[in-house]
Amino acid sequence: GKAKLEVCKRLGNDWSKLADILEIPADERRVFKPGEEARAIWEWLENRKNLKLLEQALIDIGRDDLAEVLKKDPK
Repeated sequence: GKAKLEVCKRLGNDWSKLADILEIPADERRVFKPGEEARAIWEWLENRKNLKLLEQALIDIGRDDLAEVLKKDPK
């Protein structure tokens, strides 16, 4: 949806901090396509049915702006 597009577009290089907070193993990060890391993280969470962790993880890395995008998403 729109929230996914917005988060993926705006996360930028903060994806590595997000991956650290979410404890995504290094071997799994290596398969993330360059430039598509934010989308890979979103899908990694979706596949584990843990997308609910994203909002707090974004806050933890100082990306309250993106956490707000998730809050506004009607789901």
